[in-house]
Amino acid sequence: MATASYTFALFFAVFVASLVNASVITCDVDDPDRVENIFDLTVLDAEAQALLEIIPPAQVVNDEYVRIIENGVGAASGGGDVGTFWFLERQRLGDGFIATFEFRINGPFAAKSDGFAFVAQNDKIQDIQGGNGDNLGYKSGLQKYIAVGFNNCADGAACTNASVEIGRSTTSHEDLGSSFLSGPLNSSEFRTATIIWLANVDTIQVEIDGVLVHTETGVGALTTLWGDEFAYFGITASSTYLSGTDVDIRGFRVDQLLSAVQVSQGVGQEVVIGTRATFILSVLDTCGEQLSYNDSLAIIANVSFIEATLTFDENENIVLSPVVINDLSNGKYEIQFDLPETSLGGWTLEVIYNGDTLAQGNPLAAALFTEKPVSRGISTTNLIILCCIIALLVLAIAYWIRRLYRYKKKLDSNKDNIQAGQTFAKIQEIEKEITYKMNPLLGTLDEMKERLERNKKLLERYNKGEGLDSQYTIEQLQEQNAKLREEMNRLKREEQEKAALQGNSVLKRNKKKNVTDFDQVEI
Repeated sequence: MATASYTFALFFAVFVASLVNASVITCDVDDPDRVENIFDLTVLDAEAQALLEIIPPAQVVNDEYVRIIENGVGAASGGGDVGTFWFLERQRLGDGFIATFEFRINGPFAAKSDGFAFVAQNDKIQDIQGGNGDNLGYKSGLQKYIAVGFNNCADGAACTNASVEIGRSTTSHEDLGSSFLSGPLNSSEFRTATIIWLANVDTIQVEIDGVLVHTETGVGALTTLWGDEFAYFGITASSTYLSGTDVDIRGFRVDQLLSAVQVSQGVGQEVVIGTRATFILSVLDTCGEQLSYNDSLAIIANVSFIEATLTFDENENIVLSPVVINDLSNGKYEIQFDLPETSLGGWTLEVIYNGDTLAQGNPLAAALFTEKPVSRGISTTNLIILCCIIALLVLAIAYWIRRLYRYKKKLDSNKDNIQAGQTFAKIQEIEKEITYKMNPLLGTLDEMKERLERNKKLLERYNKGEGLDSQYTIEQLQEQNAKLREEMNRLKREEQEKAALQGNSVLKRNKKKNVTDFDQVEI
């Protein structure tokens, strides 16, 4: 794993070296100010010096390098001095960084110099009294730090062996580990130091002149050490003996590692047993912003470099491998697992990319919880279908109500015509039932009138005493007249009734409506 991390770090160093030199690159963080997260002090001009807090006797020489300890300056002509410089603002370390710089320990008695240290600290940058000797200018002056010490006198006063040592502190100094070097640190020429901090594997690597001289694991997460991921960067140096020594630093550069690969979606999800669970792995920059697809390929070149497992918390023998890992071609990767139909409870996710684990507490405990399917009433799909059916029924009812309303309105507007039609139908039925029973002995109405008139005249003549000239007796004539009047009256009544019925058959017309719309026939 360390080899893979080292290979990646070397690749990144080459990558950042190809970038255009810029004094500051910023990103948006919680701090309301935009905080610098890449420094390049290849040239120590006025703009670059404005980024630094240089504590005497440290000073800038010819805009080329910082002389932290100077021969002939300080107590007893150069002995017992401590110098330092710091970047003015705390920087966000993210998933790690690569710090490179050149150093030179030179002078008549350079072999007796204490040495110097690269320090990332979350304490202060002023009034630092770091102490000399093994303190290297930082141990007794700071409380929260991670430091890489370049100790030129690792064996004490003899100063015959040099070493690289890693230390940290939250309240007091703790030595994590060290490695002796094959030769001294002092030289009349500048030498190159590279410090690589890989948060995803919790490792610090130190190189001198391109040679790996020390690897330290178990350094600890910054959030655990001092509560956040921000730190001041700087260099400290000291010289104990009354000897002439110059300690110079130049070409100081700190580059953030672009990789901040993390599971961005799916952690803590609740999934029904026997279904599929999905996690999204994202490649972010150190400010938490999604990298473009092309930039992400520099971190994860191919989906085959991603490994993942899902382990059941209650039985570590139940380990699932992804059914598929999809490259979404946008700097994100989709990791899917088919869950068994048993095993209710929590699951732990572990993701490895390029042979390295993630930096977000990997493996991720409680990444997923499986549960039984629960009847939650009508599903969303069925609810949508039901709502559609109800809506259609409401529309249908509204349509037929409107149709009935319009039909009723037409009925009301044609009420007279309808009643006239009903009356006419009754007349037709009445006419079918009317029968005219004519007494054949009495004749027609006109004949009955003529006979009645004749009988009246006979009775008048009889009453005048002129005698009765008729084949009928007086009683017969009177009886005949009564029958004639009765029959005539009956005929008149029938004619009047008929006339009355025929008078009602004259229908009123509604010019605006057509009775044919109601299956009626005009008369």
